[in-house]
Amino acid sequence: MPADPASAGTAHSSPSSDAATPKRHPARSGSAAIIVLLGLVVVGVLLRLAFLFWHPPVGTDLYDYDTMSPMRDAWFAWHLFAGAPSVLLLFPALCTLAVLVCLRHRVAQLLAILGGLVAGAGAVLFSFGLAAEAATWAWALNTAVVDADAGAGFLRGIEEVPMMTDIILLGNLLIPVGMLATLVALILSRGLPLWVPASTTAVLVVGALLPPLPVLVAPTAIVQSVMLIILGGYSARAVLANTATPAVDAAAA
Repeated sequence: MPADPASAGTAHSSPSSDAATPKRHPARSGSAAIIVLLGLVVVGVLLRLAFLFWHPPVGTDLYDYDTMSPMRDAWFAWHLFAGAPSVLLLFPALCTLAVLVCLRHRVAQLLAILGGLVAGAGAVLFSFGLAAEAATWAWALNTAVVDADAGAGFLRGIEEVPMMTDIILLGNLLIPVGMLATLVALILSRGLPLWVPASTTAVLVVGALLPPLPVLVAPTAIVQSVMLIILGGYSARAVLANTATPAVDAAAA
């Protein structure tokens, strides 16, 4: 017996009602997250670059009480609001993008995750060390709280037991090690043009091998910053291309 057209109409929604139903696009939220990660990379690079340009040349008299006193407030602000957050924003976001690029290559994915964990741990240690240094120096140099002689003696004592400096140096070691593993993973994944991870690797290695001369700080920092932004940009573009889905015209369907 033929079905009643009226009952059939009530059992199934019409094409026009399907077209009018709002569709959710999870790809859009994923794309927004990728853009946010890229933004964190850019902000982290700019903060890191500004901090490196501001930081006084490292020397034997940099941490002397008389040398540090005039810059107490600036020292606290730059370390706490620029130096410390710069690496926390930059390297975890960059390594997350790299992991997403490597999703289709099992070995590269595992290596990228490992590199991201190492670089992330280094970023946490480095940021913790900078923040601790900022707070400690600001306290020791505040004559309203600590007598000048006591503050000078306190800073000399810290130099003899440089725990904060060791934490910063350890973080500064783990970050490039993790980044090198991440860059090797990107090369293995073939998710980016080869020159991008290869050039970034060369820049990081050369920068690590250069002697710590003040004249080399600015050009090295600029070249590294440019390459990190390029790496982040290409990684974000590759992830967006992999997650993009063609739009479907519901009315036409």
